[in-house]
Amino acid sequence: MRWRGVHHVEFSVLDYEASVEFYDRMFGWLGYTSFWTLDVGYRSTYYMARFPVPHSYIGIQPARSGEKLDHEARAVGIHHIALWAGSRREVDDFHAGFLKQEGLNVTDAPAEY
Repeated sequence: MRWRGVHHVEFSVLDYEASVEFYDRMFGWLGYTSFWTLDVGYRSTYYMARFPVPHSYIGIQPARSGEKLDHEARAVGIHHIALWAGSRREVDDFHAGFLKQEGLNVTDAPAEY
């Protein structure tokens, strides 16, 4: 098997409907399209940046259990996901034009790594 990058990532969320509403806005802002909602005993919604050209995608599904994660605790699980951007300006525009506008608690402002 040849390495081609990440195929997909799925997140389990506490409030599925509210999360899909949020991710529709966020991923839409980033140029992703919600391309599929699947119901196989639970509902999942999928987003892709280059639909319909096959590419990595992100899925949202309802959690069966758990509670809101504390980012600072660095608990077992996904710490963060980094998405490609075409320029630093795109990152700054997303930070100011979407994250701040949504009133989200951003743990770290954009920075060079």
